[in-house]
Amino acid sequence: MLSGERRGRYELVLGAHYPLGYPRVFDTTLIADVFTLQSVHTGESHPSGVEVGIRRQAAPQTVLDVGIGTEFAGPAERTLCFATLGVSVGF
Repeated sequence: MLSGERRGRYELVLGAHYPLGYPRVFDTTLIADVFTLQSVHTGESHPSGVEVGIRRQAAPQTVLDVGIGTEFAGPAERTLCFATLGVSVGF
């Protein structure tokens, strides 16, 4: 562990979801959240951002996720744009 490096860090996320097409159909959900992460080193600013995405049930036990986000506050080298793609399979 380097000098000034934290042993543990927090991550705080506040999110919401809204089912699209409800009550007729319930297979697609809009998801959004805001987050902040504690910096790796003491004295650095904490990266904070926002994400938005869609979750779609493709089959009875398969869910697809896609999202984009940005860090709007934090260190100068923060991430301006990122994307996430996911697949969840139940068995």
